Amino acid sequence: MSKDEPKIDLSRVHIAGPRVLVKEHDPETVTAGGILLPDNAQKDRAIARVIAVGDGCEPDLLRTDRNLAVYVNTAARLKVGMDVITSRYALGSFGAAELGDGMHIIQLADVMALVEPENSNGS
Repeated sequence: MSKDEPKIDLSRVHIAGPRVLVKEHDPETVTAGGILLPDNAQKDRAIARVIAVGDGCEPDLLRTDRNLAVYVNTAARLKVGMDVITSRYALGSFGAAELGDGMHIIQLADVMALVEPENSNGS
């Protein structure tokens, strides 16, 4: 695909199998406690927002596959709009060139943590 070719229209993309479409955030350089994170601490992890969840992430489908059953809990809690933490290496194979900057399709197994949204009432 050349730089002149249009990106794939996301409204036409349906994620298949146990995969997740995410948009990568810029890494945080300072923790909530004010600690400055060095570059090497930022480069191995990635924080991304969930844009779409594949049809293979349905908990009932995952239960039927012995290799994927361990991800039932993650899939049940995974929602569009929430942030996830994943390995930066999971973001490399497909995405940005085809879908746009920061967009990646990752395996459900590459989701290392779910980041709960901040409570709007401050508690």
